[in-house]
Amino acid sequence: MPSIKPFKALRPTAENAQDFSASAYNSDDNFKKAKRYNQSELFYLNIRRPQAFHKKITEEDSFAFSKDIVAKAQESWVLVNDDKDCFYIYSQRKGSRTFTGIIALASIDDLVNNKIKKHEHTRVDKEDLMAKYFQNVGINGNPILLTHEPTNDIDDLLKAAVIAKPIVDFTTPADTQHCLWKIEDENLIASITEAYKKLDSFYISDGHHRCAAYKKLSPQPDGLMAFIIPANQLKVFSFHRIIYNLGGVKRNELIEKISAIFKVEKLEEISQPKKEGEIH
Repeated sequence: MPSIKPFKALRPTAENAQDFSASAYNSDDNFKKAKRYNQSELFYLNIRRPQAFHKKITEEDSFAFSKDIVAKAQESWVLVNDDKDCFYIYSQRKGSRTFTGIIALASIDDLVNNKIKKHEHTRVDKEDLMAKYFQNVGINGNPILLTHEPTNDIDDLLKAAVIAKPIVDFTTPADTQHCLWKIEDENLIASITEAYKKLDSFYISDGHHRCAAYKKLSPQPDGLMAFIIPANQLKVFSFHRIIYNLGGVKRNELIEKISAIFKVEKLEEISQPKKEGEIH
């Protein structure tokens, strides 16, 4: 049974949430949009990846820069620190789809004991860089994405939690609505904690390197900040990779090795997979 616990979040205020927030996705287009929309230096990506906006900042200098921006954001009341341990319910709506889950601290012990299941290998250099960031900046603004088998108990608790007015509610120019609820009632926190204990496992959907970095820093911090969402609400988009170097293996040999595990058919034209288990 995996465990979760509440925590004191450092979060943007309702009036600053839209200007401060941004997708964590690393792309030049994302960084350009952030720079265009933010007249102030107090925005999320300027903390997470300052080198994208300040070309002269070295990797070593970036940690102190990010920490300074966090301090300025707190002094300016762009970011506030909750004074009580809470769970947070986050919901995102785009078009006809709505995704709702909980932001909480997952257990590093569960990661070690395989109650949080992995499906990727990680690179040591990326683990070390993230661990260094967490140590020096002192925050993680990009929660690990965990998923789990859906249950009626968890669905009912999430539905009950979002009846109240959210503490953050804004819609982006791309027409995506973001809402956040703070759960501070001790009885509700206890019910939520028990409901998640009934699960068998969590599965890492995104964040293997962040998990590995947290393990390296254990026992501090004492948990992994995670956005945890039922599997039936998770939409997995295409993940494209091009093989450009076979490392000396001939093309026919590669296909033969793959055929020992999968059924391989030649595509007449490029197309998207239509069912689970297909790879195009």
